[in-house]
Amino acid sequence: MDSTITRTLDALRRVRDARQRKAAIEKVRQERVAARTAQDVADAQTRMMREIAARLALAQRIDRDSGSSAVTPRSLADTFFEDMSRTRAAGLARLDVMRAGEVHRREEATLDELRQQLGRAQANLDKIDRVAGEVGRAAQRRADAREDDEADAAALRGRSHTAGSADESTTRHAASAVSQRRDGNRS
Repeated sequence: MDSTITRTLDALRRVRDARQRKAAIEKVRQERVAARTAQDVADAQTRMMREIAARLALAQRIDRDSGSSAVTPRSLADTFFEDMSRTRAAGLARLDVMRAGEVHRREEATLDELRQQLGRAQANLDKIDRVAGEVGRAAQRRADAREDDEADAAALRGRSHTAGSADESTTRHAASAVSQRRDGNRS
């Protein structure tokens, strides 16, 4: 029975160990993905800031040019279309930042889940080790009890041979005590 339990625990330990290794590998992969998405967010924010700076520079140029007499309807139209283009580019850059941020948040959430799975896998391995220790201690207690019973039985046999005609009730009483102790160790 002990060998069956030990084999079962070993098989369980191997499965849990494999799951823990898999979770660790997935965690490392996910950390790389999360780092990449964080870089995507930073790049999108940089593009957005560049577009905002370009739009601000255009607004300053329009402000400067509006005071001069060299402003023509054509230059106003060009400036208007450039402003629209810059506004659109800044809006798209802002959308890129929002999308990259959302992707990054999802990847971070996945990474957190993997970290939790890794922790659970380690906890399961610890539980298996504790159970294996308890099984080992129980087997040792049973083996010790068997040795004690055998030693007591040998002592009783030795005493009955040396006493020869020892009182039968004493021998029965000693055998009963050994039996009770054995039953007490099993429970």
